[in-house]
Amino acid sequence: FVRRPLSPLAVAMSFSFKKKLTPGAEDQPLNRAERDVLREVKRALGKDVAGLPRDMIVQFVRGYENEPRWAETTIGHIRDVTQWRDREGCARVLQPEHVPDKRAEFERMWKSGSIGRDPTGHPIVVECIGRIPPAEFKAAFTEELFLRHCVYNKETLRRLCVHHSHEVGRRVYKFVAVLDLDGLSMAHTSSHFVHLVKTYISAFSNYYPESLLKLYIINSPWIFNAMWKIIRPMLHPLTAQKIKIFPHGPAAAKAMADDGLQFDQPLAGALAHPEACSHLVQSLDLVRTGEEPLVPEAEVAYHDADADDPIWQEALPGDADPIAEWAASASSRNSSFRRLSFKRATPALEVASPSSASAAE
Repeated sequence: FVRRPLSPLAVAMSFSFKKKLTPGAEDQPLNRAERDVLREVKRALGKDVAGLPRDMIVQFVRGYENEPRWAETTIGHIRDVTQWRDREGCARVLQPEHVPDKRAEFERMWKSGSIGRDPTGHPIVVECIGRIPPAEFKAAFTEELFLRHCVYNKETLRRLCVHHSHEVGRRVYKFVAVLDLDGLSMAHTSSHFVHLVKTYISAFSNYYPESLLKLYIINSPWIFNAMWKIIRPMLHPLTAQKIKIFPHGPAAAKAMADDGLQFDQPLAGALAHPEACSHLVQSLDLVRTGEEPLVPEAEVAYHDADADDPIWQEALPGDADPIAEWAASASSRNSSFRRLSFKRATPALEVASPSSASAAE
């Protein structure tokens, strides 16, 4: 059996030259390509994009930039999430008459909330998974009620970002998360508890895309390694890059201080007493102050326009020239092809041993 080397053309064609896109900064208007996708979304779902809040529209447009069929994927996800939001009553879940049952009991067991902000206004929120009593939690909450409380938490956080946006004068829709695993034990590896966590992660990453800025996992015990093997494959690769893991609190505190995170009190105290979501809703009046997202001035007209408005043909300052982008991309492809061409295979690659030949076949 002879293993023949690939031709230079075959090698070149086996590479993907698609450049991975980095979503635009939150406070920046949608760029030309993102606006084109927004236009297609409006064409499919209507001028108001099925009533989805404008901050979330931008998150969906930017959250799927690296999908092969960007516009189609975005439209599909928005269609699904608007139906889900209507079904779950997300727009009114923070109103006193719609708060999920057993809210105080949930916040006592599933301890989470705000503990500060970063220098650019992103909220810092903590979830203390290790302090949850799995058996007591299972007895008190059905999966359906658990997810209703998760909706309450997520809508609180979304509106907290809107509130911070108006305070700092720039759009903010991402947050910094701290996952405190102090107290995690074998009880947290029960099939029921792991199922809840998996459902929580998989569902809400689709319902609230492009919302995580950074994630610090702190006080991680050895048992976490087993759970991490289950959780990590469910994460988008871009999300996985945002995660830092620290087995001990002091190392985490130093890393977060170096990153400029500002806590309401020293980290140990902040972790012990986060400001619960229900308290944030009341103290900041998030039902009212978090209702209207901040949109960059240059972007407002595109949200107000329908798909046939002439405004879509206009350019904004900072827009890249699409012809120049294409030419640069073509030059990169040609350069890569030239580097791969005209290389001769070494004789050592031409003949395979009998044992490796059977494997190759």
